[in-house]
Amino acid sequence: MPKVAPDAKPHKTLRAVSHKDDRGWWHIIDAKNRNVGKLAAFCSRLLQGKHRRDYQQHQVTGDSVIVVNAINVQFPGHTWDTKIYRFYRNRFTDPRGPKIITATRLMMLNPGIILSRAVKGMLPKNLLRPNWLRRLYVYPGAIHPHWDIPQAVVPIEKRPEVVPRAFTVMMPERQRRPEA
Repeated sequence: MPKVAPDAKPHKTLRAVSHKDDRGWWHIIDAKNRNVGKLAAFCSRLLQGKHRRDYQQHQVTGDSVIVVNAINVQFPGHTWDTKIYRFYRNRFTDPRGPKIITATRLMMLNPGIILSRAVKGMLPKNLLRPNWLRRLYVYPGAIHPHWDIPQAVVPIEKRPEVVPRAFTVMMPERQRRPEA
């Protein structure tokens, strides 16, 4: 599947960050090397608010969820080749039927659709589902564009190159670095 860009800055991940502002709670989740199904189940619980004390089944009490690094999600086994997605043009009048795309092809076209469709399938099929899905933001890269909300990944600072002490003895005096 897609590789990490060679010119990308190295970063360490915090896996998930929660942030509260005047619009409520935001959960920023890093999807790197995570299973699509488990991540979708986790996101759907956050969107519905089932983790909160004031959960009410008939109201939209959940939090907003931002998922980054959607290009690095994983499927188990041969699912990349066997899973198909059907996109209906017009279910009843179009004689060509649905447009069928495999998971590999859909990952190349738009990586965010795979996770958003999985979350949509895990939410209850009722009139509240569009309201929950409106609070789900999926981005293929490591950075999200929400201004006041922290990022889930932290750039790694470059450490100065340290020469082991054993090699300093063998190097001539003029090439040795000053020791701190």
